Formats: sequence, C-alpha cells, structure tokens
Amino acid sequence: MAARAATNTGARRRKSCVLKQKQRTAAEFPEFSMSMVMHLAEAKPGKLTTSYKHYYIERPCRILVVGQHLKTKTKYQCLLRHISIGGAMVDFNAHILLPAHFFLQIDGFQEEIGCSQVHRHNSELGVRFNMQLAPEFLSRLIRMNFTSGLI
Repeated sequence: MAARAATNTGARRRKSCVLKQKQRTAAEFPEFSMSMVMHLAEAKPGKLTTSYKHYYIERPCRILVVGQHLKTKTKYQCLLRHISIGGAMVDFNAHILLPAHFFLQIDGFQEEIGCSQVHRHNSELGVRFNMQLAPEFLSRLIRMNFTSGLI
C-alpha cells in the first residue's frame, strides 16, 4: 500500500513539473509564435519536455507519404523554415491532408527522416523527428546553407 502511494505521488510530481514547465515557457516567451515552441509538444508519460536550439534555414524539401511495404505513395513539395535535432517547422499547403507519420527529405541530402506531425496551423507544419538528428547531419546542412549564400 505504501509503495502504491509513493508511485502515485511520484506521478503527480512529474505531471506537476511538466505543467509548470509549460506555464513558465508561455510566460517567458509570450511574443514568440507557436512555431518557436513547437518542440515543447506533449511529452510521453514519465518523460520531461525538452527543447532544442533552432537553426533558421530556408531550404526546399519533400514530404514523402508511404504506402504498403514502405513504398513511396505520394511526394509533396514544401519549404523547410527552421530545424533542430528534435524537429522542424515546414511551410506546406494547408489544404492537403497528411497522415500522422511520414518522411521528410531535404534537397541536397539522400536521407529520409521519419517524422510525426505535432502542430499544424494554416501553412505552418510542425514536425517531431522519430529519432534525433545526428549533430554531424545538422552541421552539414547549416554549412551547405551558408555556402549557398542563402543565409
């Protein structure tokens, strides 16, 4: 009985901590749009919410919707606005419906990044990567964007 009470207390403490973090974030950054706090989407139970450093990059990319046996079903063009190791914000046609999970392919890279949709408002599409990006990949992307003169 005591162990169960301790477990419930721990769960309440974690939930309280996550709520305080969200309230603190909203209070600290009222001037930022939703896109700036996109990585503070709901955390899984028992895990804390985390945020990552954003890099502003305007680069064309494609959303790949897969069908059976992981074969590409449909490709949509979009524009990558900013990215972090945990997710990205993409400009995408607001009238096209997407599944909850898809792949993102950035122009100039062969990698297809598994994504989950976490935010969508008008043409703004916030995605969380299924696995964190390798820092080397992110630095190559930033370096490529810098050398192309788009920054």
